[in-house]
Amino acid sequence: MILPLLLLRSISPKLPIHPQKPRARYAFPLMQARGLHGTFYVISDQIRDVSGSSHFMSFAELAVLQDAGNEIGSHGKTHISFIGRSESWLRTECSVSKQALESHGLMVNNFAYPYGETDDFVSSIVLQYYSSARTAYNYPYEISAPYPSVLPAGAGIGDDVDALSRLKIMIDNLAATDKWGIIFFHDVIPRVGSQSDAIRERDFADFLDYVVSKGIQVRTVNEVLTGTSPTPEPTAIPEPIATPQSTEAPESTAKPESTATPAPKPSVFPTGGLHTIVIVGIIFAIAVIAIMLILKKVK
Repeated sequence: MILPLLLLRSISPKLPIHPQKPRARYAFPLMQARGLHGTFYVISDQIRDVSGSSHFMSFAELAVLQDAGNEIGSHGKTHISFIGRSESWLRTECSVSKQALESHGLMVNNFAYPYGETDDFVSSIVLQYYSSARTAYNYPYEISAPYPSVLPAGAGIGDDVDALSRLKIMIDNLAATDKWGIIFFHDVIPRVGSQSDAIRERDFADFLDYVVSKGIQVRTVNEVLTGTSPTPEPTAIPEPIATPQSTEAPESTAKPESTATPAPKPSVFPTGGLHTIVIVGIIFAIAVIAIMLILKKVK
Protein backbone atom coordinates (compact mmCIF):
# COMPACT_ATOMS: atom_id res chain seq x y z
CA MET A 1 0.00 0.00 0.00
CA ILE A 2 2.96 2.30 -0.51
CA LEU A 3 4.30 3.50 -3.81
CA PRO A 4 7.53 5.22 -4.84
CA LEU A 5 6.61 7.14 -7.96
CA LEU A 6 9.38 6.89 -10.53
CA LEU A 7 9.63 9.52 -13.23
CA LEU A 8 12.05 9.18 -16.10
CA ARG A 9 14.38 11.48 -17.96
CA SER A 10 12.20 13.67 -20.17
CA ILE A 11 9.24 14.40 -17.96
CA SER A 12 9.85 18.16 -18.30
CA PRO A 13 8.26 19.46 -15.09
CA LYS A 14 7.33 23.11 -14.77
CA LEU A 15 9.96 25.07 -12.92
CA PRO A 16 10.03 28.72 -11.82
CA ILE A 17 13.34 29.31 -13.61
CA HIS A 18 12.03 28.75 -17.14
CA PRO A 19 8.20 28.80 -17.02
CA GLN A 20 8.04 29.81 -20.69
CA LYS A 21 9.45 26.50 -21.95
CA PRO A 22 6.65 24.72 -23.87
CA ARG A 23 7.28 21.26 -22.38
CA ALA A 24 8.23 22.43 -18.90
CA ARG A 25 4.82 22.76 -17.36
CA TYR A 26 3.18 19.45 -16.59
CA ALA A 27 4.35 16.73 -14.18
CA PHE A 28 6.12 18.71 -11.46
CA PRO A 29 3.29 21.13 -10.60
CA LEU A 30 0.76 18.28 -10.60
CA MET A 31 2.88 16.35 -8.12
CA GLN A 32 3.79 19.41 -6.06
CA ALA A 33 0.15 20.47 -5.72
CA ARG A 34 -0.59 17.11 -4.10
CA GLY A 35 2.49 17.07 -1.88
CA LEU A 36 4.07 14.17 -3.80
CA HIS A 37 7.74 13.59 -4.58
CA GLY A 38 9.42 11.28 -7.07
CA THR A 39 12.73 10.07 -8.46
CA PHE A 40 13.82 11.76 -11.69
CA TYR A 41 16.38 9.75 -13.69
CA VAL A 42 18.50 12.00 -15.87
CA ILE A 43 20.63 11.44 -18.99
CA SER A 44 23.61 13.69 -18.34
CA ASP A 45 24.50 14.36 -22.01
CA GLN A 46 20.97 15.60 -22.68
CA ILE A 47 20.91 18.25 -19.92
CA ARG A 48 20.36 21.66 -21.52
CA ASP A 49 23.72 23.02 -20.33
CA VAL A 50 25.45 20.12 -22.13
CA SER A 51 23.27 19.51 -25.20
CA GLY A 52 22.06 23.06 -25.78
CA SER A 53 18.54 21.71 -26.37
CA SER A 54 15.64 23.61 -24.82
CA HIS A 55 13.63 20.38 -24.75
CA PHE A 56 15.58 19.22 -21.70
CA MET A 57 16.13 20.58 -18.23
CA SER A 58 19.15 22.53 -17.01
CA PHE A 59 21.33 21.79 -13.98
CA ALA A 60 19.69 24.74 -12.22
CA GLU A 61 16.23 23.30 -12.86
CA LEU A 62 17.30 19.90 -11.58
CA ALA A 63 18.49 21.63 -8.41
CA VAL A 64 15.03 23.16 -8.04
CA LEU A 65 13.53 19.67 -8.31
CA GLN A 66 15.89 18.34 -5.66
CA ASP A 67 15.27 21.30 -3.34
CA ALA A 68 11.54 20.61 -3.61
CA GLY A 69 12.05 17.15 -2.10
CA ASN A 70 12.51 15.08 -5.25
CA GLU A 71 15.39 12.70 -5.92
CA ILE A 72 17.73 12.98 -8.90
CA GLY A 73 19.03 9.67 -10.26
CA SER A 74 21.23 8.77 -13.23
CA HIS A 75 19.91 7.30 -16.48
CA GLY A 76 23.38 7.05 -17.98
CA LYS A 77 25.48 9.41 -20.06
CA THR A 78 24.09 8.74 -23.53
CA HIS A 79 21.00 6.51 -23.14
CA ILE A 80 22.53 3.73 -25.22
CA SER A 81 21.67 0.16 -24.22
CA PHE A 82 24.20 -1.36 -21.83
CA ILE A 83 23.81 -4.87 -23.23
CA GLY A 84 26.91 -6.18 -25.00
CA ARG A 85 29.15 -3.27 -24.00
CA SER A 86 32.69 -3.51 -22.68
CA GLU A 87 33.56 -2.99 -19.04
CA SER A 88 35.43 0.26 -19.79
CA TRP A 89 32.46 1.63 -21.73
CA LEU A 90 30.07 0.75 -18.90
CA ARG A 91 32.33 2.39 -16.34
CA THR A 92 32.50 5.57 -18.40
CA GLU A 93 28.71 5.73 -18.70
CA CYS A 94 28.27 5.27 -14.97
CA SER A 95 31.09 7.45 -13.66
CA VAL A 96 30.80 10.40 -16.07
CA SER A 97 27.05 10.70 -15.59
CA LYS A 98 27.36 10.55 -11.81
CA GLN A 99 30.23 13.08 -11.72
CA ALA A 100 28.42 15.50 -14.05
CA LEU A 101 25.34 15.57 -11.84
CA GLU A 102 27.15 15.64 -8.50
CA SER A 103 29.48 18.43 -9.63
CA HIS A 104 26.39 20.67 -9.73
CA GLY A 105 25.30 19.87 -6.19
CA LEU A 106 22.94 17.00 -7.02
CA MET A 107 22.92 13.90 -4.81
CA VAL A 108 22.91 10.84 -7.06
CA ASN A 109 22.58 7.40 -5.45
CA ASN A 110 20.39 5.39 -7.80
CA PHE A 111 20.36 4.42 -11.48
CA ALA A 112 17.86 3.45 -14.18
CA TYR A 113 19.03 1.24 -17.05
CA PRO A 114 18.50 2.68 -20.55
CA TYR A 115 15.46 0.85 -21.97
CA GLY A 116 15.39 -1.10 -18.71
CA GLU A 117 17.89 -3.59 -20.16
CA THR A 118 20.52 -5.39 -18.09
CA ASP A 119 22.18 -8.72 -17.43
CA ASP A 120 24.39 -10.10 -14.66
CA PHE A 121 27.58 -8.64 -16.12
CA VAL A 122 26.08 -5.16 -16.62
CA SER A 123 24.59 -5.09 -13.12
CA SER A 124 27.91 -6.17 -11.56
CA ILE A 125 29.51 -3.00 -12.98
CA VAL A 126 26.65 -0.54 -12.46
CA LEU A 127 26.16 -1.47 -8.81
CA GLN A 128 29.74 -0.49 -8.06
CA TYR A 129 28.67 3.12 -8.67
CA TYR A 130 25.03 3.17 -7.51
CA SER A 131 23.00 1.76 -4.62
CA SER A 132 20.33 0.41 -6.96
CA ALA A 133 19.61 0.03 -10.66
CA ARG A 134 16.05 0.06 -11.95
CA THR A 135 14.83 -2.03 -14.87
CA ALA A 136 11.53 -1.51 -16.73
CA TYR A 137 8.37 -3.23 -17.96
CA ASN A 138 8.52 -5.82 -15.19
CA TYR A 139 5.59 -7.65 -13.66
CA PRO A 140 5.35 -8.06 -10.77
CA TYR A 141 6.72 -4.61 -9.98
CA GLU A 142 6.37 -4.85 -6.16
CA ILE A 143 9.28 -5.13 -3.78
CA SER A 144 9.60 -5.71 -0.04
CA ALA A 145 12.47 -5.78 2.45
CA PRO A 146 15.17 -6.86 2.10
CA TYR A 147 15.16 -4.78 -1.07
CA PRO A 148 16.96 -6.05 -4.17
CA SER A 149 19.70 -3.98 -5.79
CA VAL A 150 18.18 -4.51 -9.24
CA LEU A 151 14.69 -3.04 -9.02
CA PRO A 152 11.67 -4.00 -11.13
CA ALA A 153 9.23 -1.38 -12.43
CA GLY A 154 5.83 -1.33 -14.10
CA ALA A 155 5.07 1.07 -16.93
CA GLY A 156 2.64 3.91 -16.32
CA ILE A 157 2.28 4.95 -19.95
CA GLY A 158 -0.28 4.73 -22.74
CA ASP A 159 -2.68 6.94 -24.67
CA ASP A 160 -5.53 4.45 -25.10
CA VAL A 161 -8.80 4.81 -23.24
CA ASP A 162 -7.82 2.05 -20.83
CA ALA A 163 -4.52 3.63 -19.67
CA LEU A 164 -6.00 5.25 -16.56
CA SER A 165 -8.04 2.13 -15.75
CA ARG A 166 -4.89 0.01 -15.85
CA LEU A 167 -3.11 2.42 -13.52
CA LYS A 168 -6.01 2.34 -11.08
CA ILE A 169 -5.90 -1.46 -11.05
CA MET A 170 -2.18 -1.30 -10.26
CA ILE A 171 -2.93 1.00 -7.32
CA ASP A 172 -5.79 -1.21 -6.11
CA ASN A 173 -3.44 -4.19 -6.13
CA LEU A 174 -0.84 -2.25 -4.14
CA ALA A 175 -3.42 -1.10 -1.63
CA ALA A 176 -4.09 -4.74 -0.80
CA THR A 177 -0.43 -5.45 0.04
CA ASP A 178 2.28 -4.11 2.32
CA LYS A 179 4.82 -3.86 -0.49
CA TRP A 180 6.32 -1.04 -2.49
CA GLY A 181 5.11 -0.80 -6.06
CA ILE A 182 7.43 0.85 -8.58
CA ILE A 183 5.74 2.64 -11.47
CA PHE A 184 7.65 4.70 -14.01
CA PHE A 185 6.63 7.33 -16.56
CA HIS A 186 8.44 8.94 -19.47
CA ASP A 187 6.72 12.01 -20.94
CA VAL A 188 3.74 13.69 -19.31
CA ILE A 189 2.27 15.93 -22.01
CA PRO A 190 -1.16 17.33 -23.00
CA ARG A 191 -1.54 15.28 -26.21
CA VAL A 192 0.33 12.04 -26.71
CA GLY A 193 -0.34 11.35 -30.39
CA SER A 194 2.01 8.68 -31.69
CA GLN A 195 4.27 8.70 -28.61
CA SER A 196 3.96 5.24 -27.11
CA ASP A 197 6.11 6.10 -24.06
CA ALA A 198 4.00 9.02 -22.84
CA ILE A 199 0.89 9.67 -20.79
CA ARG A 200 -1.58 12.50 -21.11
CA GLU A 201 -1.40 15.26 -18.54
CA ARG A 202 -5.05 14.80 -17.52
CA ASP A 203 -4.58 11.04 -17.06
CA PHE A 204 -1.48 11.63 -14.96
CA ALA A 205 -3.40 14.13 -12.79
CA ASP A 206 -6.29 11.67 -12.38
CA PHE A 207 -3.80 8.95 -11.50
CA LEU A 208 -2.22 11.11 -8.78
CA ASP A 209 -5.65 11.97 -7.38
CA TYR A 210 -6.52 8.27 -7.24
CA VAL A 211 -3.25 7.51 -5.43
CA VAL A 212 -4.04 10.18 -2.84
CA SER A 213 -7.65 9.05 -2.46
CA LYS A 214 -6.48 5.51 -1.68
CA GLY A 215 -4.13 6.73 1.03
CA ILE A 216 -1.12 5.37 -0.84
CA GLN A 217 2.19 6.73 0.43
CA VAL A 218 4.52 8.05 -2.26
CA ARG A 219 8.28 7.97 -1.69
CA THR A 220 11.45 8.35 -3.71
CA VAL A 221 13.66 5.35 -4.38
CA ASN A 222 16.32 6.61 -2.00
CA GLU A 223 13.79 7.12 0.80
CA VAL A 224 12.59 3.54 0.42
CA LEU A 225 16.03 1.94 0.26
CA THR A 226 17.46 3.95 3.16
CA GLY A 227 14.31 4.04 5.30
CA THR A 228 14.35 7.83 5.52
CA SER A 229 11.35 10.14 5.68
CA PRO A 230 10.43 12.58 2.92
CA THR A 231 12.23 15.90 3.01
CA PRO A 232 9.79 18.71 3.89
CA GLU A 233 9.29 20.99 0.95
CA PRO A 234 10.49 24.56 1.53
CA THR A 235 7.86 27.25 1.50
CA ALA A 236 7.97 30.99 1.16
CA ILE A 237 4.97 31.48 3.46
CA PRO A 238 6.18 33.18 6.67
CA GLU A 239 5.41 31.68 10.03
CA PRO A 240 2.62 33.44 11.94
CA ILE A 241 3.85 35.78 14.65
CA ALA A 242 3.08 34.38 18.07
CA THR A 243 0.85 36.49 20.28
CA PRO A 244 2.78 37.63 23.39
CA GLN A 245 1.66 35.81 26.50
CA SER A 246 0.42 37.96 29.38
CA THR A 247 1.97 37.50 32.83
CA GLU A 248 -1.30 38.43 34.52
CA ALA A 249 -3.66 35.77 35.79
CA PRO A 250 -6.04 34.70 33.04
CA GLU A 251 -9.59 35.91 33.27
CA SER A 252 -12.39 33.45 33.71
CA THR A 253 -13.77 32.21 30.41
CA ALA A 254 -17.27 31.86 31.89
CA LYS A 255 -19.62 34.58 30.69
CA PRO A 256 -21.85 36.12 33.41
CA GLU A 257 -25.53 35.82 32.80
CA SER A 258 -27.40 39.05 32.17
CA THR A 259 -31.06 39.92 32.14
CA ALA A 260 -30.49 42.94 29.95
CA THR A 261 -31.61 42.69 26.36
CA PRO A 262 -28.54 42.46 24.17
CA ALA A 263 -27.97 45.26 21.72
CA PRO A 264 -28.83 44.34 18.13
CA LYS A 265 -25.94 43.65 15.77
CA PRO A 266 -25.38 46.28 13.11
CA SER A 267 -26.75 45.36 9.72
CA VAL A 268 -27.10 46.80 6.25
CA PHE A 269 -30.78 47.15 6.92
CA PRO A 270 -32.40 47.77 10.33
CA THR A 271 -34.41 44.96 11.91
CA GLY A 272 -37.43 44.34 9.76
CA GLY A 273 -35.61 44.88 6.52
CA LEU A 274 -36.89 47.00 3.69
CA HIS A 275 -40.52 46.83 4.86
CA THR A 276 -39.56 48.53 8.15
CA ILE A 277 -37.79 51.33 6.29
CA VAL A 278 -40.84 51.95 4.08
CA ILE A 279 -43.29 51.92 7.04
CA VAL A 280 -41.11 54.28 9.10
CA GLY A 281 -40.81 56.56 6.09
CA ILE A 282 -44.58 56.70 5.61
CA ILE A 283 -45.22 57.40 9.32
CA PHE A 284 -42.62 60.17 9.27
CA ALA A 285 -44.27 61.76 6.21
CA ILE A 286 -47.75 61.71 7.84
CA ALA A 287 -46.34 63.31 10.98
CA VAL A 288 -44.77 66.13 8.95
CA ILE A 289 -48.05 66.78 7.12
CA ALA A 290 -49.98 66.87 10.41
CA ILE A 291 -47.55 69.39 11.91
CA MET A 292 -47.84 71.62 8.83
CA LEU A 293 -51.67 71.65 9.08
CA ILE A 294 -51.54 72.60 12.76
CA LEU A 295 -49.15 75.46 12.08
CA LYS A 296 -51.39 76.69 9.26
CA LYS A 297 -54.42 76.82 11.59
CA VAL A 298 -52.41 78.70 14.21
CA LYS A 299 -51.52 81.38 11.68
